[in-house]
Amino acid sequence: ASTTTFDSNCVWLHRHSTFAFAACGSGDGLRRSTDGDTWTQPAGDTVFASCFATYKEKLYKGYQSKIAASVDNGVTWAAGISVGDPNTNITALAVGFELLLIRKEDGLYAYDGTAVTTLYHNPNALYASNKTLCFHSDGFAYFGELARIKKLSYSGGQLVNLTDVTPEMVGDEDKELYGHGVPVWIWSGPADNLYAVFDDGEGVYPEALYHNGLGW
Repeated sequence: ASTTTFDSNCVWLHRHSTFAFAACGSGDGLRRSTDGDTWTQPAGDTVFASCFATYKEKLYKGYQSKIAASVDNGVTWAAGISVGDPNTNITALAVGFELLLIRKEDGLYAYDGTAVTTLYHNPNALYASNKTLCFHSDGFAYFGELARIKKLSYSGGQLVNLTDVTPEMVGDEDKELYGHGVPVWIWSGPADNLYAVFDDGEGVYPEALYHNGLGW
């Protein structure tokens, strides 16, 4: 266990250069470590982050409605760049399509190093737990919306296709009502499959499934 006690729960871990970075939302300033044991606050205790990503050799953080970049491993940060509605929060960052993908509670945005564009916006589905996932794998972006998983393709500067790839369950009442549950994380694993973790499958169980590009 780490010998450093954070002031708040860690909500995001990221590796950049020779450092590990921890985001703790508004409860504690962002932290950095070289050994996973001792964690310091390179920018002080009032610079916050909810998520991180490395894009074009810079470290980016997302917090509230803005992203910001650092070129000195988190010691100093450029002025924040506003993304979408200022009243909605950034919940995840990822890199795909040679863009920085920015997940917010109400949509998915992209930053090319110069400007922010909207890939997908659905304010009717605004929900804090949309943070559950945003991941790029094998040429597609996957993100969670409510209890669904969406798959997005992008080319030529625009969204090409958006499909729902949520695995379904059939059988008894709980299977059909709750399905596999709510997706809480997604990542790439063995054999280049996409792995997803769900909570409250059938209203009760945690579950882990993988997607091979064709189905679950």
